[in-house]
Amino acid sequence: MEREKEIIVQEIRMYEDSPDWLAFNRLLRGLFHRHPVRNDIAGTEESVRSIDQKALLACYRTFYDPANLCLVVSGDVDPREVVEVARHGFADGAGGDPVPRRRPREPRGVVRRRIEGRLEVNRPKLLIGFKDPDLPEDGEALRRRDLLTAVLLALLFGGSSAPRQRLYEDGVIDDSFYASYAGEEDFGFLTLGAESDEPERVRRALFREIRGFGKTGIDSEDFGRVIHKLTGHFVRGLDSQEGTAFLLLASAFRGIRPFDVPALLRRITPDDVLVRHARLFGPDNHCTSIVR
Repeated sequence: MEREKEIIVQEIRMYEDSPDWLAFNRLLRGLFHRHPVRNDIAGTEESVRSIDQKALLACYRTFYDPANLCLVVSGDVDPREVVEVARHGFADGAGGDPVPRRRPREPRGVVRRRIEGRLEVNRPKLLIGFKDPDLPEDGEALRRRDLLTAVLLALLFGGSSAPRQRLYEDGVIDDSFYASYAGEEDFGFLTLGAESDEPERVRRALFREIRGFGKTGIDSEDFGRVIHKLTGHFVRGLDSQEGTAFLLLASAFRGIRPFDVPALLRRITPDDVLVRHARLFGPDNHCTSIVR
């Protein structure tokens, strides 16, 4: 245990020297007041060193229980053989109740609107985070939120979107720019990231494009292309055994049907996307993190 703790402490120190991790970690701490997503997943040197055998065994006995497990098998196999192997493998396992999860009471606003730091970097790093106010009540609502967000991001900052092309042609962004979303039932956030010698210029331009999105409506051809693209991406993912297994696993934990995505995408309308845009890009739910 002591040897492993020292390895983790060294990893924590290594990440502290990473400008990307520093900017991202500070961004989450600026967005969230109480939710544990704001905490570094590796912990701190103090928290790692405080782990003892009792705590480790308590964690193991709590979470590594068949009642808290879902087995997914993807491939050319006989389902009856899989069931038999599973029954044999877990015959002597414990069978307690699934571990209950508590939702922390997270305030709607952000902790800070701006965080800056300095580190050895070639160019300043800019991250802008938007804290999602929409927290789904069930798996179906969660999936719809994720699909709406994917459509919105593709229209706003996708590779062929008009806003991204303008930003690129004006020299505001380069290939370092990215837009991503992460979220579960009790949290969500969107991240825009870029490297630039003029981070303030990039920030102003990104907010200008966000505010201007959809004011004249959403182009029907662009919208249709994005729906087809996301549908194709989903279907193509079924060619992967690993991807299919993860799809089945996530659907099982969320209590949803795994193969309804194309039908759900077809039901999304431009008005749905505009509502999502207004909710996600609210005036008081964002934080800027810059490493100079």
